[in-house]
Amino acid sequence: MQLINTNIMGGVFGTLILIVIAVICFMAFLASTNDVPKSLMASSFIAAILGVMLRALNLIPNLAMFIFIIGAALVTAFNMRKA
Repeated sequence: MQLINTNIMGGVFGTLILIVIAVICFMAFLASTNDVPKSLMASSFIAAILGVMLRALNLIPNLAMFIFIIGAALVTAFNMRKA
């Protein structure tokens, strides 16, 4: 996996995997709850956790991990403000 990520894709493969997983989680939560803010919050939390794990495996760059963590924090703060 590391060979594909660094040599063939230029370090973007892990980030694309994380984006696809986040979108699939969002669609699954949206289908089960029909609530967009809660679905977005849950999927961004899962994407942030997976971002840390993929960073530990050296599959995504630091910037991608920080973007997903900050995104999860912003979505959570926005949803908590509305409640």
